[in-house]
Amino acid sequence: GDITIFEQQLSKMVRWLASFKLPTYVVHGNHETASDLLRECERHINLHFVHGQIIEHKTGKKNNEMCTVVGWGGGGFSNKDKMFEKFVEVNKKELATKKNLVLVTHAPPANTILDESYYDNHHYGCISFTDFVKSNKNVKLLVCGHFHENKGKQGLLGSARIINPGPAGMVVEL
Repeated sequence: GDITIFEQQLSKMVRWLASFKLPTYVVHGNHETASDLLRECERHINLHFVHGQIIEHKTGKKNNEMCTVVGWGGGGFSNKDKMFEKFVEVNKKELATKKNLVLVTHAPPANTILDESYYDNHHYGCISFTDFVKSNKNVKLLVCGHFHENKGKQGLLGSARIINPGPAGMVVEL
C-alpha cells in the first residue's frame, strides 16, 4: 500500500513493480483506491492484488512447498479492523489448515517496532493484526507499510517475522 502519493503516477508505479518479473502481492494503502490499484495490477501477469484474498504460492523450495498469502489493504488509522476480523472469522477453518501463512497488510500490527511513531514514541498499529498473528502460530511473515518513517525496520511478533520493506523493497526467503 501507499505505492503512490494519492494515486499520482499510479500506472507508472505499477509498471515499475511489474518490471521485476517476480510474483508480487499488492494491497492498497490509504493513498490508493482498491478499485484503481486492482485495475492496474490486472494488466500484469506477475502482480496479484490480494486484498481480502487467500492465495496459494509455490515457494520454489524443494518438495514443492507452498505458502499462503493473505492480503488486507487500506485503512491504517484505527486500532481495530472489524472487517478484517470478520474476514478471519469467515475463513477460520481454511486458514487453520495452512502451515506457512504470509500476511500482507497496509497497516502495521500494534505494539511492535513497525507501529511506533517517530514523533511521539506511541504505538498506532492495528491490534486486529497483532491478535491474528499471536493466535496463529502458522503465520511466518507479516509484511506491512503505512508508517513511512519505519521503512526498512523488521522484528518479531511471537514467532513471526514482521517487516516494513519501505520503498526500497526487500527480497524475503521463507
